[in-house]
Amino acid sequence: RIMNAFIEAKTAAEKWKITVRRVQKLCDEGRIPGTCKFGFMWMVPGTADKPPDGRRRIKEGMICAKIENSG
Repeated sequence: RIMNAFIEAKTAAEKWKITVRRVQKLCDEGRIPGTCKFGFMWMVPGTADKPPDGRRRIKEGMICAKIENSG
């Protein structure tokens, strides 16, 4: 059965410790390979790994400093 190979976005969210909305957004952006949408429900392959968070990039050796406003 093909449906046994998929999990709901809610289950993926619990598995990956992120929100359901974030899983839905990742599916919509095509960042999780093999997803399917049935009506309003996203189905994620049960073997899919959580994609890396592309919202932030940390460069190696980068030092962040707080700049104070001397006004």
